[in-house]
Amino acid sequence: GTANEHHYIHFDETYYTKDDDGNWNTGECYVCTICGHAVDSDYTSDSSDYEEGTDSYEDAAAIAGHTYVAASDEPTVTWADDHSSVTVEGDVICSVCGSMTNKYGYSLDCLCADDTVEETESVTTSSIDVTYSGNCVEGVTATYTATVTLESYGELTVTDVVEDEDGQNSYVVEEDDWEWTWDEENDTYTVIAKTMTCPIDNDVQENVTAVVTSEITKEATCTEDGTIVYTAVATVYDTDGTTVLGSAQTMKTESIAAFGHDYDSSGVCTRCGDTLNSGSKGTSDGMSGSVEVGSTVSDSTGTYSVTSTGSNKTVTYTKPTSSSATSVVIPSTITVDGVTYQVTAVSASAFKGNTKMKTVMIPSTVTSIGKSAFEGCTALTTVSGCASVITIGNRAFYGCKKLTQVGSAKSKVKLTKVETIGKYAFYGCKSITVVNLTSKNLTKIKNFAFQYCLKLKKLVSKSTILAKIGKKAFYGDKKLASVTLKTTKLKNSNVGAKAFTGTKSNCTFKVPAKKMSAYKTLFKKKGAGSKIKMKK
Repeated sequence: GTANEHHYIHFDETYYTKDDDGNWNTGECYVCTICGHAVDSDYTSDSSDYEEGTDSYEDAAAIAGHTYVAASDEPTVTWADDHSSVTVEGDVICSVCGSMTNKYGYSLDCLCADDTVEETESVTTSSIDVTYSGNCVEGVTATYTATVTLESYGELTVTDVVEDEDGQNSYVVEEDDWEWTWDEENDTYTVIAKTMTCPIDNDVQENVTAVVTSEITKEATCTEDGTIVYTAVATVYDTDGTTVLGSAQTMKTESIAAFGHDYDSSGVCTRCGDTLNSGSKGTSDGMSGSVEVGSTVSDSTGTYSVTSTGSNKTVTYTKPTSSSATSVVIPSTITVDGVTYQVTAVSASAFKGNTKMKTVMIPSTVTSIGKSAFEGCTALTTVSGCASVITIGNRAFYGCKKLTQVGSAKSKVKLTKVETIGKYAFYGCKSITVVNLTSKNLTKIKNFAFQYCLKLKKLVSKSTILAKIGKKAFYGDKKLASVTLKTTKLKNSNVGAKAFTGTKSNCTFKVPAKKMSAYKTLFKKKGAGSKIKMKK
């Protein structure tokens, strides 16, 4: 048959042997979900058993993948509470094998039951038009309209109508027009809305005093900061001062400093009951004594391993306090028995297999994320911070299929100091769309680092000293359409086989001008499509 007659899906197998790094050996092929025809990497036009008219491995790889169509008539529309953005999600299903589960026998079950047969397309926009009707006294109706495009649904126009009762119209106050002043006498803020504008009739009110309330959302303890939220509401009345025309609201969140322990003469904290025990060694759980390198210490934030006890005392984060927590904040320092340690690393397997955790904050003191630190964290979406991370270990985020953010940039992988990205580091991270490696010191992207990042569209590396892109580093990233590389150090010997196989055939590579020709040849040799575009 010809290539157009088959519907190939990539298929991995895991063998009962391991490589030198202790990882299971794998094999791969492409299998047609229609007829079961399979093609492995040894089956090429140069093979001795190659039959004219059949699909070579390269043919199958070029056309492999699901072909999605809309799975429902109407997508799901979710508006932000303040209508600053809207998200439209539509289920899609493969038009060829979406209904094939169990239809063709056991041999194809693993392909037809693959969760990539059914997916969800999503788009968020803040380009929203709003129109108003009514008036500020009797009430206003706001109609919000946005136009979005989903690949399988086409262009869609979505609307939301909000009816405000009289006196409930929202005045607009720019962020800089809120004036916060601390009132020492009353231990709170006074807040002035310097300019308030009605979006309906452009009425402008100036210097409106807001009513301020506060709520402690997290109590401070001896070891943890608390949180207090101040809410200010500025209200506009009619000329008689009796009818509310509308209002505007703003909020300010502040930390409440941890109290610190207050030990009495017997060594017991008068606030929390923590006990000093001068006789313990190799301390743990806040107990005092002789702490050596390798000792385990812990507090309410997690468990740590001591890595230095010299003038710069350091620890590595080894595991969270609770395996069921959905959000974890790793502190920059911990204090045990009055001794402060800086947290400089996340250990190997620290969160491995945690299926509950959704968000993690890594402080700027951490420079290393260990091997398999977040492997298999299938609910994890956001790893914020990471401002000083230099090394990302092998399999660090392996299989984190919902992960969209690593670093400070929303919905991106943005790493500003990284030097090495390990093998399989982001393997199978299906939800990542943008990788922005702004670090000027990045030297290595190792084998399989971003393989099967199925939604990855854009890659940027600003390092001029990047000297390794490993085997299959971006293999199977079928939506990767834009690659920017500043380095001039890439060559056949330091770019691994199939590094760009399975990326978009017309992917645009932006590279240094003097390397355009050489890199075009090199990247095609390493699997990039025949229609790639080069820019300087």
